[in-house]
Amino acid sequence: MMGAVSRKLVLAMAAVTLITACDGSTPPPSPTEVTHDDEIRVVNLNAAMGYKNTKGDPAGTDATTEDLGLLADDILGQRGDIANLQEMALPAARELREILGGKTGEKWELNWGFSVNATYYTGEKGETGPREGYVEVQAGNAQLIRIGDGITGQKPLTVDGEHDDQGIMLPSGNRSFQGAEITTANGKVAVYNTHLALEDVADEKRAEDVETIQKATEASAVPTVVTGDFNQTIDFVPGQPYPNHRMVDAIRAFMDTYGYTDVAKDQGPTSNEKRKYLGAKRIDYLLVRGAATTDTVRFVSHESDHWGLATTLDLRGPAPSSDVPPPTSSAPPTTTTTTTTTTTTTAPAGPTTEGAIARYEKFLHAVGTSDIATMCEIAGPAAKQAEDQGFGPCEQTMPVTLSMFSAAQKAALAKATVDPAKVTTQGATVQIPATAVTAAVPFTSGDLGDAVLSYQGGEWFVTD
Repeated sequence: MMGAVSRKLVLAMAAVTLITACDGSTPPPSPTEVTHDDEIRVVNLNAAMGYKNTKGDPAGTDATTEDLGLLADDILGQRGDIANLQEMALPAARELREILGGKTGEKWELNWGFSVNATYYTGEKGETGPREGYVEVQAGNAQLIRIGDGITGQKPLTVDGEHDDQGIMLPSGNRSFQGAEITTANGKVAVYNTHLALEDVADEKRAEDVETIQKATEASAVPTVVTGDFNQTIDFVPGQPYPNHRMVDAIRAFMDTYGYTDVAKDQGPTSNEKRKYLGAKRIDYLLVRGAATTDTVRFVSHESDHWGLATTLDLRGPAPSSDVPPPTSSAPPTTTTTTTTTTTTTAPAGPTTEGAIARYEKFLHAVGTSDIATMCEIAGPAAKQAEDQGFGPCEQTMPVTLSMFSAAQKAALAKATVDPAKVTTQGATVQIPATAVTAAVPFTSGDLGDAVLSYQGGEWFVTD
């Protein structure tokens, strides 16, 4: 939001720098143990052991006890009873199980799903090779289950006798899924975990992977939870064609055919949490059938480049109705029809002035409602420049920025629009002066700033 708002941002960052200098550091809060014998809380997180997994690079969750301890804190910070993790190494999953047991004093059981073999590093400066015991080890999905805190037992559901694990390989290759039947005082629930293929795999093959999972999940009548990194957004403008339609339709079938609820759909994007300037999309999911959920959140972990998701299962009450049907596909119509439409508006904006205006209006509304996640997503490139200059991450600086707007200004921005006649477009760059903002309270360049949006990676971002 740059211009004068960039001035506000710099002031905010300076304030945060002073606070940080006094405190020494501002790490994520340590988890607080909560007694919750009756609740079953599911946590999903791409642990990112494959993210920048190279010699001497500390990004992502590295093959160190320290990083695995931080991952345990992420799980316990969300009061996790079941942790579905993607991008894990088998020896790391086993060490994490012991760390969780040590931190909680309770037994944690590990279900493992093999996907591929990989080599892992500590990320420490000056390291000359991979960590001992982490050369060409199994990589895949880990499901960690706390026994004794609302859960009395668990039984793997996806054992096929291959790879000495508790998972099943998917047809596309190098990807797997796993599931377990969880026994609680209030009944049983099946919980599944997966990490699906990237878009470089054929659309039809990716859809086949999803359908393979559905054959397993729908074989049981107990309440069911499916979580994971699907590597695919399903949030597109209703009525417009969308890419990867076979994959999108297969994912949407969880809601439209099998009665699941996409419980985290309003929590925001989940990818590129550490690299918001690349653009963020919602590709991680919590899908629930047959059980009510409460306290669904999106959270920032210590090391992962994804946001995590968490929700609490209520197996005692009635389950909510499933989600509404999907938008229109670019594929030929099927025999299933409906008159209900979605109201999803998180589709990537096109490289048009109208798309840039819509994106900036969304940013203004986020300022008005103090939606920091959306602000940091849309202003990611500008915030990243400031962070690289040592002013701290966007999530620390934006709250101070928001405090510089009055309540009346925020209320006005929450409903503000942009006058297209005052907008200037030059190729993939759009300039929106403060005078173009129409709101109940007038704004000038001195208190709002003139914004510059650039089209990057298929989306509009505030860059200056």
